[in-house]
Amino acid sequence: MPGPNKPATEQPATDLERHADELLDEALEESFPASDPPAIPSLHDLERQRRAERATPAARDRKP
Repeated sequence: MPGPNKPATEQPATDLERHADELLDEALEESFPASDPPAIPSLHDLERQRRAERATPAARDRKP
């Protein structure tokens, strides 16, 4: 049980965890049918996406 100086939930430790938490908050604020739950990517998926985004500019600049 949270105390007066302790948050009700743990704060995300990493940028990816914060991003995933924000996606979850956004999805839960949206209305959706109960049969269609929000799709929240895993931290693994977010890390893979971030690596791909970082690699894309370098790949474009690379000459064949």
